[in-house]
Formats: sequence, structure tokens, C-alpha cells
Amino acid sequence: GNAFATLTQALQGPTIMASSGAATKSLTLTAATGLLSTISLSPNLITFMNCTDMPQLTATALDPDGNPIQGVSIEFFFVNPGMSTPNGSFSNSPGQSDVMGEVPTTLTFVVTDCQSKCGSGNTCTGTIRARNIGQTLESNNATLIDAVN
Repeated sequence: GNAFATLTQALQGPTIMASSGAATKSLTLTAATGLLSTISLSPNLITFMNCTDMPQLTATALDPDGNPIQGVSIEFFFVNPGMSTPNGSFSNSPGQSDVMGEVPTTLTFVVTDCQSKCGSGNTCTGTIRARNIGQTLESNNATLIDAVN
């Protein structure tokens, strides 16, 4: 059979043990140190000069009082990437927030894609956000624009 349990507002990661006959399984969950209310993404505007630039961003997990929360799993993503959004990847995504509530990331462009979309007078743009894994809370927008010639 199947057993279901719901765990809400846990501030410490529990270990769950399950067994049936000879089968045994253990699962340790990670929990944040507070109730997540906001994810703040900075900087709000990212200008890159060439396709080998590696812009830095930081997402910060905050509780309702504006205090940082450790242990929140956050991922970075492009919002509705279009034909003018250069392909790229985010390091440390998903990543766990540290004691300051921060998850830093570096955006690395796919250089050939970036050059074809952003070079020769074309303008690239993109919108980046961060969100917590498994939830619907998303950060403010960070706007990506290029100054590539």
C-alpha cells in the first residue's frame, strides 16, 4: 500500500523512515530556518558588453519581517525566452541559501548563440527571475540587455 503525509512550515529537516516487510527506506528532508515570504533578485539591470561576459546575480530569501532565511532551495531561469534572448546557463542553480539568505549565481552565455543573436547591430534582451523549488514564489525581474557591437 501507499502512505501519505503532509509536512508544512517545518523549520528543521526531518528524517522519515518507512518499512514494509523486509524493505526499509530512509529519507532526510532539508528545511529552511524560517517562513519564506519574499525572494529578492539583484541587480535589477544587467548590461553585458560581450558574449564572454559572465554576469553575477544574487537571490535573497527573506521571511515576512525581512530577515534572511537559510536553507531555501532556489533556482534561476529566463522568463519566456524569445528570439532575442541569448541561451545561457546559471551556476549553482538550484542552490541552497546561506546564513545571509543568499544564493549567488553566474550566468554563462552559449557564446556562438549569443554572437549570432546579439552581434551585428542586433539587440538582445531577457528577463531573469529566481524561484524556490517546488513552490510558486518568484522574485522580482532582473532585466538583461546587451551592449554588444
